[in-house]
Amino acid sequence: MGMMRSSYASLNRTNEFVRDAGNRFRAVPGARREGNVVAFYWEMLPANADTVLGKGLEFVVVSDAGKIVQDYQFYPA
Repeated sequence: MGMMRSSYASLNRTNEFVRDAGNRFRAVPGARREGNVVAFYWEMLPANADTVLGKGLEFVVVSDAGKIVQDYQFYPA
């Protein structure tokens, strides 16, 4: 349980850093869907520039109703 709390705390610090630094995200064209899995790359950029600061790969599993069931993030990609 302590490891989970540590992971969540780290994730919260990361989210605050991204938000407070004024960054934004955009999906890279070319998302693919196979059954209930969607895969796409994303980029993190400053709010007022187009310099890519980071990239990631996302695998999202969706239900038959189109709701996200699981989300796997790989950074850096």
